Amino acid sequence: MKNIKLLLSLVLIIFPFLSITAQNPSDSSPNINQTDTIYYVVQLMSGREYFGYILADDGREIKLNTESVGIIFVKKQDVKFIKPVDYEKSKVSVYKPQGSGAVFNTRYFFTNNALPVKKGENYAMIHLYGPEAHFAINDKLNLGFMTTWIGSPAIFVGKYTFYSKELHHMSFGSMTGTSSYLLNGRGFGGLSWGTYTYGNEESNFSISIGQGIVNQGIFKDRFQRDFNPDEPYYVPYEITNEDIFTALGFKNNAFYSPQILNSLTLFGMAGIIPVSNKVKFIFDSMFIISRYNLDYVPKSLDITYEDYSSSTTQTLTQNITIMEANLDINNFKYLSTTVLFMPSMRFEQTSDKVLQVSLGGLINYGLEGQVTSSPLPMISWLRQF
Repeated sequence: MKNIKLLLSLVLIIFPFLSITAQNPSDSSPNINQTDTIYYVVQLMSGREYFGYILADDGREIKLNTESVGIIFVKKQDVKFIKPVDYEKSKVSVYKPQGSGAVFNTRYFFTNNALPVKKGENYAMIHLYGPEAHFAINDKLNLGFMTTWIGSPAIFVGKYTFYSKELHHMSFGSMTGTSSYLLNGRGFGGLSWGTYTYGNEESNFSISIGQGIVNQGIFKDRFQRDFNPDEPYYVPYEITNEDIFTALGFKNNAFYSPQILNSLTLFGMAGIIPVSNKVKFIFDSMFIISRYNLDYVPKSLDITYEDYSSSTTQTLTQNITIMEANLDINNFKYLSTTVLFMPSMRFEQTSDKVLQVSLGGLINYGLEGQVTSSPLPMISWLRQF
């Protein structure tokens, strides 16, 4: 009987302890292995952002499991937006608790790289000289539009990423534009290029090469003459332009040549390196070699003209040499080389807002060896929509 009483006493003492320790650990600690695998970015009205998994949402506040500070509660009235983020891809991108801006890292200050823009990641850029907008049609193709504040030129641009695996990416880009209402729409042109990029959205380096053709819509003189008797193409004042056009066989005083074309060869190098969580350094550069199909060649003419220099008008014939414009679509001559460099800083304010500042410049090497340079400071704002 004593043994039975002792056994019952032990059971009464041990059972409550066993019932406590047998409880599910998740009841006393947060369940971080929740079944919801969607990774979200939650941006507050203040601009602060949290990245993580939503554990609960009762309509008034959100229970969010973040990587940066653990589990937090956020009032719905303080939330600006909630967007899903691909967590697996975030391991090799800039989708991290301290900031995002991955869509903006598919380009540099002016040029772009071969990294794909994901479907739905549309964005706009506002420069001091004008706006542009880009739309992701799918995960490989995005199309855009660029212009200035006066609406000229108007340029359509597209990029297609045909290869993207780990740290290697390749794309093809093209743009075509018009002078719009300026020059009565005579100016137009296009440029196509290929880009290879090594890296990811966090840090990368790109090399580009392209070729284009541009019609500036500007007319050049159909011929050139000198008014200095010591020059080889001197034409006396008595011989008018109309006399020369008559000898050349042109009518209606065709003072200007057909429009000339410029052939452009482009080389580009650019890269992006993170400086801190929300600051990146960008180096953007282009080398543009320009050639044109206009050449002035000597042409000998027998000019018949009226000489009014004496009291008696005389009809005279004189042999002169002028420089006549020669347009040859198959023969482009070197015109100039332009070097554009734009070292820049990018400040990621939030995942959908970025500010860029550039202290760039350009150097131009002209046809006759002359060198001109100019600073090109620039500031731009990027917004995702």
